[in-house]
Amino acid sequence: MTFSKPTVSDGKEIFRLVRENPPLDENSEYFYLLLCHHFSETCVVAKQNSQVVGFITGYVPPKEKKTLFVWQAAVSPKLRGKGLAAKMLYSILQRENLRNFEFVEATLAPSNKSSYSFLISFANDLGTNFTKSPLFTKDKFGESKHEEEELIRIGPFKTQKLVEVFA
Repeated sequence: MTFSKPTVSDGKEIFRLVRENPPLDENSEYFYLLLCHHFSETCVVAKQNSQVVGFITGYVPPKEKKTLFVWQAAVSPKLRGKGLAAKMLYSILQRENLRNFEFVEATLAPSNKSSYSFLISFANDLGTNFTKSPLFTKDKFGESKHEEEELIRIGPFKTQKLVEVFA
């Protein structure tokens, strides 16, 4: 298993993996190409035998300079439950330009139980806070049937704690 910054050539496989991982919101292939091009520093792909089997897309919110916002995360169905998502998130936070980060944020729909479990476990492993608060209520999504999205915040944590937990 290898972990690396995504390249534009990974965009098509990331798009495929999103389609295999409901309830993830499926964005356009173009969107994933842009993420790989513009935000590779805060994203990761996991590859097994040169095939993308996991990814996390993220970015640094403009007003939260010590926070990694996780946009999407997916693991191939055949590799779920083996800690791959935590290893991918750890690999991003260990990058030289992100070592001073103290928080991870994400938004989740209440029905996304697997992502909740993963993020609670990640916070517990680090011995830090896991909080959730309303962010986008259903009415913000207009006519779509999109669920509300809650803001998840993990932290504060120190890079040294990440090393101890995920070494």
